[in-house]
Amino acid sequence: MWAHGFRFKIVYNEGNVPRQKAAEIIKAALEAQNPKFHVDVVAVPWNVLPQPDRRTMPILIAGWIVDYPDPDDWVVPFMSPTEGIFAIGQHLDMDPYATTFDDLIRWGAYNATIEGRNANYQRLWQLYHDQAPSVPLENAFSRRVARDWVHGWYFNPIFPGVHGYALWKENIKATSGTFMGKSADWEDITEDGKVDIKDLAIAAKAFGAYFIQPLLPPNPAGPPGTWSENWNCKADVNVVNVVTGGRGDMKVDIKDLAQMAKLYGFIGDPWTPGP
Repeated sequence: MWAHGFRFKIVYNEGNVPRQKAAEIIKAALEAQNPKFHVDVVAVPWNVLPQPDRRTMPILIAGWIVDYPDPDDWVVPFMSPTEGIFAIGQHLDMDPYATTFDDLIRWGAYNATIEGRNANYQRLWQLYHDQAPSVPLENAFSRRVARDWVHGWYFNPIFPGVHGYALWKENIKATSGTFMGKSADWEDITEDGKVDIKDLAIAAKAFGAYFIQPLLPPNPAGPPGTWSENWNCKADVNVVNVVTGGRGDMKVDIKDLAQMAKLYGFIGDPWTPGP
């Protein structure tokens, strides 16, 4: 191989920049060893990307999202010659240690003690490292952007998307405290814990603004509505239904400024986050 060289392709799903960069790093490293080594980085649309078990790609960069928090769900896909979708595609059944891989996976899954399982998985990882049927690259992280009144975010590797069951909302400033027997849930437009000239300025800037939503049947849907350039829904604070507490008449007028003026000077109580 050193004398004659080789050429093969590294495949990744189109648009996945981290996998593209990983492929380019592998390409650069291999080609630097010998001018006869050639690697082509190929982007393939996700909807036509062949499954690993079809064994049609020399190198595929792919990922795995764990189904349940246990080492078994990580090792089976990559290390089981008989059950792993990636391992089968890599012909791991032809590896001289194929039986050992399966035995260690089975022992790890059925061992009754934590210490025994740890020992099995450590042996399995060492074998995987030495044989190198594939190369682990990264544990991907992402960013989430939310308002500061959305709480409950925590690191959970088995839920890479939005796991809504742990989330809760609380306006950390405007809903706490009362002023003249009333809370400033809406009047505190800036949500800085007080109703002051900043809030009135925002409402004044939007004074005269309106929003019109046509009352048309949902099927077919009507137009989304029309609004003025200075429309600001947060400045539409007046209560329009004293029974339900509903607010907003879809226009910013003297009623809104008057309601804000009544609560002018509100300062919220100190707030501490929930559990």
